Amino acid sequence: MFGDDLAAYLPDHIKPFAEQLKQFPKDFEKWVYASSPAADTYQGDVFAILPFAHVDDDGDVVRADHVGMVISNTCDIQIDQSAFVVVAAVIALDDYRKQSELKGEELENHIRAVVDNKLSQIMFLPETQGFGSALVDFGNVCSISTQHFHATAREKKIVSLSQYGHYFLLVKLSYHLTRPEAADAKRV
Repeated sequence: MFGDDLAAYLPDHIKPFAEQLKQFPKDFEKWVYASSPAADTYQGDVFAILPFAHVDDDGDVVRADHVGMVISNTCDIQIDQSAFVVVAAVIALDDYRKQSELKGEELENHIRAVVDNKLSQIMFLPETQGFGSALVDFGNVCSISTQHFHATAREKKIVSLSQYGHYFLLVKLSYHLTRPEAADAKRV
């Protein structure tokens, strides 16, 4: 996932990050998080309770509160910039394991792929103070009114990403959203 040419896409002040990615997942937990949650809201911040909604198989809207990560660009999170903040669900790794339909070695191989950040739609978040191991599900996103987000979520921030963690999020999210389809995909 992390090619040798990644450094060409990074700003000069963070080019050493490309070397760390080549050794991934070595020391991932040491560089992914900021030393303390940021006072402002940034892309990649994780919040304890955010509202999520999705349409189920019957066409009904289901609403639930979950831990969530802001995936909107930082500038779009500001009240006067955008009508909505886009967030992705964050799921505790233990809950994810319990809910999986996979069993035995197949489950263990899948969890290893999650923890090693080898799945495009999932970003693994290691345990840190006050926050257990979890994963961000880029397939489970929701838009929240910017006004509502700022009125209810700001005080519930759990963790912020470091600068390196932020660029890692950008790599994961970009790859997930722009990865090429299979060569055998038929388009008419």
